[in-house]
Amino acid sequence: MPPHSSILISISGGSSAGKKTVLTGLESALRTASNNTLSITTLHQRDFLHPLTEAQHASAADGKLDLEKLGILPFPLPLPPPGGVGVYDLDFMAETISALLAGAGNVKVPVVDAQHRRGGERTVVEAPDVVIAEGCYLLTHRRLVELAGVKIFVDCDADVRLARKVVRDQETSKLPLDVILDQYVRHCKPAYEQTILPTKTVSDIILPAGAEGPGIELIAHGVMDDLKGRRRRPSLTLTSYSLKYNYYY
Repeated sequence: MPPHSSILISISGGSSAGKKTVLTGLESALRTASNNTLSITTLHQRDFLHPLTEAQHASAADGKLDLEKLGILPFPLPLPPPGGVGVYDLDFMAETISALLAGAGNVKVPVVDAQHRRGGERTVVEAPDVVIAEGCYLLTHRRLVELAGVKIFVDCDADVRLARKVVRDQETSKLPLDVILDQYVRHCKPAYEQTILPTKTVSDIILPAGAEGPGIELIAHGVMDDLKGRRRRPSLTLTSYSLKYNYYY
């Protein structure tokens, strides 16, 4: 494959919408469609979290601090400003993705643990054919929007997202139900409505059924077609998804 022909697939949506499930499903579909010949790198927004203070760590452990609240930023259409939201180092994430798409090897990627602390880093040794990134705020950052060849918004019903959040937070954080519900009303809901939902208009593809609908397979085959075209024509862009209007799958 010619240099600089990698594709970034960006997956956005609200908290507990199923972004990681879509990422896993899309990665699996691409490996199947390519007979496991594609080099695929996955990235998570949470790994680009700015270091928290000890007071913030304590508040997060008690359920009194939600990272989404720290990310709230009114969204100015048609494109977000450089820098994105402050709690995540989206500039660094964009730099990392730029290096991967440019064909750089031995790219360092940070790793953040379940307690929101930096747990070291991993190294992407070879330049990937496809980069799949997921996170609530990927479409709030101008450079990340510009880098993405395919921008997916996972559109999930609010009640479903809340139910998933309750189950997840009770299992992983051991938070009581009243704390989870208070956190949702005070932090998650306004963050989604003020910052995340408006970026839906920036996406190319909207997945109302998440990984359960036919969209995953269709996207995978579209990406494979584009990669084949790039082998023949290095300057080819992802015209299949560079449309003014959203596709619903």
